[in-house]
Amino acid sequence: MNNLFPTTKQKYVMTDETIIVNGKTLYRIKAVRSFFDVKEGDLGGYVEHENNLSHDFESWIYHNAKVCGNAQIFGNAIIRDSATVCHNAIVQGNANVCGNAIVGGSANVCDFAVVGDSAKVLGNAVVSDVARVIDFAIVRGNANVCQYEIVCDSEIVSGDATNII
Repeated sequence: MNNLFPTTKQKYVMTDETIIVNGKTLYRIKAVRSFFDVKEGDLGGYVEHENNLSHDFESWIYHNAKVCGNAQIFGNAIIRDSATVCHNAIVQGNANVCGNAIVGGSANVCDFAVVGDSAKVLGNAVVSDVARVIDFAIVRGNANVCQYEIVCDSEIVSGDATNII
C-alpha cells in the first residue's frame, strides 16, 4: 500500500500506520510536499484508499480525521479533528468538516460551508455557500442548507427541505 517513491504530482503517501474503522483498514497519510499550512513530512489523518483525497489543490485531512468508503475530498476542503467522511460523500471547494462531525451517505458539503462539533450531514443532503451545520444538528434526506443558513443545537432538517435566507 505504501508508495515510497511519490511522483512530483503527489502531495501525500499512505504510511504503514493503520486503524480499523467498521472493519476497514485506514492508513495515516504523510505529506511529501509543502502546501498551504502543511509542511513536507507532516502526518495527516486517515484514508481507506488514495481516491479518498485528491492530490490536486490544497485539500487535506488533519489530526485523527477519517475518510473512507467512496468518499472524496478535493479542492481546498479541510477535514480535521476527529471528523469522519464516509460512504459516497463529497467535501469540496473550501468546505471545512471538523470536531466530531460526520458526513456520510451521498451528502455534498461544498463552497465555504462548515460542518462541525457533533453535527451530521447524511443521505443526499447538500450544505453549500457559507452555511453552517454545528452543535448536534442533523441535515439528512434530500435537504439543502445554503447561503447564510445556520443549523445548530439539536435541530433536524430533513426530507426535501430547503433552508434559504
